[in-house]
Amino acid sequence: LPPRVHDHDYACELARLSLASWIAKPEAFKEVHELLFSRPILTPAVAQEKVAAIIGSAELENALKDPRIERILLSNANDYRQLVSKNIKMPKLLIGKGRMLQGLMKDSETFISAMEKALPLE
Repeated sequence: LPPRVHDHDYACELARLSLASWIAKPEAFKEVHELLFSRPILTPAVAQEKVAAIIGSAELENALKDPRIERILLSNANDYRQLVSKNIKMPKLLIGKGRMLQGLMKDSETFISAMEKALPLE
């Protein structure tokens, strides 16, 4: 992450655990996902213990060795780097034809209006 980003503590480590859980036990992914997005943010060591308790220690250890995880993380990091090169606001919503909504909308009406303009639906 760029030095000016301070709100994604342990993002890569927690993403790695998330991907490993999906590989090892996809049916437990929802539970792991909710755990990893809980607040306060878990440290990687605590998160790993808790994920291992859900999917199994051996299963997690084996899944963490899967080379797909590092490829996915690298690809996502490269995408992130490109997406924030001009505007760091998050989240980003890619809506096609080179359009991207950046940052949180002030309310749901503003969001719906932006979506209606971007994606004319009947």
